[in-house]
Amino acid sequence: MRGAAAPPRWSEGTTLAVGAVAALAAFGAGVAGCAPTGLHGTDVTLTALLAAALVGLGARARPLPLAVAAAVALVAGGDLALRGVALAALLGAGALAWAGRARRPGAGDAADGAARSAPAWAPLVGAVVAGAAVQVLLRIPLEEPVRLSAVVAAAGMAPVAVSGWRGLTSTGHRWARRGLLVGLVATLVVAAAGGVAVLLSASALRDGVDRTEAGLDAVREGETEQAGADLRAAGDRFGAAEDASGAWWAEPARHLPLVAPQLAAVDAMAEGGAETAALAADGADQIDDEDLQLVDGRIDPEAVAALAPVLEDVAAGTAALRARLDGALPAEVWQAAPVADGVDRFRTRLAEAEGSARTGALAAELGPELLGADGEARYLVAFVTPAEARGTGFLGSYGVLTVDDGEVDLTTVGRNKDLDAAGDDDREISGPPDYLERYSRFEPESTWENVTFTPDGPTAAQVMAELYPQSGGEEVDGVLRIDPAGIARLLRVTGPVEVEGLPYPLDATNVEQFLLVEQYRLYPDRDERVDVLGDVAAAVFDALTEQEVAPAALARALGPAVRGGDVTLWLRSEEGERLVERLGLSGAVPPVVDDGFGVVTQNAAGNKVDTYLQRTIRYEAEVDAASGRVRATAEIGLVNTAPTSGEPPYIIGNLVDAPAGTNRMYLSAYSPLELVSAEVDGEPVTLEEGVELGRNVWSAFLDVPAGGTANVTLELEGEADLSDGRYRFDWLPQVMARPDRVSVAVTATGGRLEDPETDARGPDGAALEATTGEDGAARVEVPAVRGPFWLEAEVRREASGSG
Repeated sequence: MRGAAAPPRWSEGTTLAVGAVAALAAFGAGVAGCAPTGLHGTDVTLTALLAAALVGLGARARPLPLAVAAAVALVAGGDLALRGVALAALLGAGALAWAGRARRPGAGDAADGAARSAPAWAPLVGAVVAGAAVQVLLRIPLEEPVRLSAVVAAAGMAPVAVSGWRGLTSTGHRWARRGLLVGLVATLVVAAAGGVAVLLSASALRDGVDRTEAGLDAVREGETEQAGADLRAAGDRFGAAEDASGAWWAEPARHLPLVAPQLAAVDAMAEGGAETAALAADGADQIDDEDLQLVDGRIDPEAVAALAPVLEDVAAGTAALRARLDGALPAEVWQAAPVADGVDRFRTRLAEAEGSARTGALAAELGPELLGADGEARYLVAFVTPAEARGTGFLGSYGVLTVDDGEVDLTTVGRNKDLDAAGDDDREISGPPDYLERYSRFEPESTWENVTFTPDGPTAAQVMAELYPQSGGEEVDGVLRIDPAGIARLLRVTGPVEVEGLPYPLDATNVEQFLLVEQYRLYPDRDERVDVLGDVAAAVFDALTEQEVAPAALARALGPAVRGGDVTLWLRSEEGERLVERLGLSGAVPPVVDDGFGVVTQNAAGNKVDTYLQRTIRYEAEVDAASGRVRATAEIGLVNTAPTSGEPPYIIGNLVDAPAGTNRMYLSAYSPLELVSAEVDGEPVTLEEGVELGRNVWSAFLDVPAGGTANVTLELEGEADLSDGRYRFDWLPQVMARPDRVSVAVTATGGRLEDPETDARGPDGAALEATTGEDGAARVEVPAVRGPFWLEAEVRREASGSG
């Protein structure tokens, strides 16, 4: 090429010198710690050969590609020493470029302009530059995203490889092409064998995970015999996966980059899955569900305690397997998408199995104490209803549940007015501070029906536990709160109950309607109705204690009620509260993460008209992908379908001299954001401001007439913490007679939202899906809210353009 320095002739000394540099580079690469396959010997050999090859090619490469490799190494180098090596390499490449320009032919050279040869030392310097750059590129510290360091290193090495290849002699090209062809064919054959092994193993692994899930579900449902069979079958399938991945014909693939990590992942899952299934199967075989049943109103505390060591062993074993899996499959090891998805699913199942075992072990450990093994345990039962709205349900009646050496008895049933009239005249509530700040004016210490203004289950329970001894009762060890939907779930276990004075049996299909509406129609006299409510509670409890009921069957029946907040439990001890939280029974308002919203209405008219209230909430937010700034609009639609006549006054009448059917409410909106403006039916309004449960809260009294509507619109602003690259919205729940209809839509400015997820459920309890629409919004529509839910999405910022 005219004007370019020609490659120099290689002397024997040059060859020896370049070979020495290649040997040194190979040694340095071998100790760099790269793991393309996960097999130490193979990894050392492959990286050493790569470095030696690049040094050889670097000796024949042009200065510019060498400078590119050195520059990439300088930018990506992990520490000062490595960047110093890269800088030296860059200077070497610069020296080569300068020498090449200095030796270009001038005007006095041959007429054809043939270039003089490059200096004799150029190959050695090129080899040193390439070797130095390779050492830095193999030690790039980038770990996220996975294999980014490999991409950067390849980008730096590729120009040297291409330029060096072009600089080979014709003989060198011929031998190199033959070697590459043989290597390519061998690689394809080995990769194909490895791929077949991965596919065969993956099929067996999927079966194993499915059978494991079935076994764990059977354990939760108390079907220990079926659980053992499913888990042993899972172990067989995991064993089949091990056999497939360990086949002799797949062994060569374990020495092949990209393919080897997939086989390692399959191995780890198959081995770990087999051990997990065996652990769980052994645990299931040791559980005798008949010993754990509620029989004639008693659960054996000793049988419960005997479960603790069994479940602790399962939890410890599963935790050890998780740790081993994390060690065998570190995040920096690349996995193909199908394998990575399988690993993630397997890790999730392991975590669930460990969590279930730890929860069971904790329950077994605390069980004897909770069952009164060392003396009578006492629990206040709050029978609440959403017919007259409160944050955690209107407390109309209460009971006292005692447990003595496993013997369960409902000893007392009464009404809220009994508690108002009994006990001390100077009752006190010690906290929490935000509860006192918000609700002291409603005098909950002397008016039990106002104790449950808070939407937070643990707060309401703590206040009830503190007030009950001051209201004529004894100190309690816990508080159980249950509403009509929860009682309906209990009747799924007991079957129908007969209650004296009622014209029909109560069962899971009619008890909610009876407790929400029919009781007021059948018994307009308040005292007579309260007596009937006590009889209903006692009948359901007696039916429950007169049968043989497995705890797993009871848990299965109550599951939807627990998720929906219809049944909650608070225990006085710290360990008891930890257990309740693990069981999802606390009814606690979720902590604030980024963004969130919630609406709580309190009945302020003294009627049961909230049975006719339908609330629809639309929440639309816009989050700045760069700053996390959030602007949101919350629209609260209130529709009161109550009649003005034809129902008893206790349902549609009121204590505030408003027309029949009027719903007077104390409405509160909760958000971590700040309020910009508020409107009711298009007119600006000023709202009370406060703070509760880590959120700002704005409140106002509002009348919605029978057959009428009201619309509240709030404009909100604030910031979300996007440092983890994700945005999260949490819905604060309130149990209503008619579940809320809620829609949430979030868009990103200066970026986009990806992979939205939610744990919301539909009216039938089925999981709902979050979607991304054509407008780019992450969205979830919940037609009937039962309990809290969240929406979460990954926030991706747009790259800034250059002018």
